[in-house]
Amino acid sequence: MSIEAAADAPLDDYLPRPGSDAYYAQRYAPAPARPLLALIDALRGEIARVPVNCSNPEIALAKLGWWREEIARLNDGSPRHVLTRALA
Repeated sequence: MSIEAAADAPLDDYLPRPGSDAYYAQRYAPAPARPLLALIDALRGEIARVPVNCSNPEIALAKLGWWREEIARLNDGSPRHVLTRALA
């Protein structure tokens, strides 16, 4: 799935699933912090997967560049990806 296609995927596709380590780790966090922690962890996971899932360094650099721009758009208040829109 391309980054642009993933940008419109349902938010639940990114959040930890019951039974996963991340899901249970977040259960021990204070209740008000859990939604934000889930979003931050999902965003971290998306960015961390880029180098692992790319067939060559040029593609990885392009995708990481897109994420760099997306974080800047989040900072500017105009994010496009479902995760950064939820963080906004």
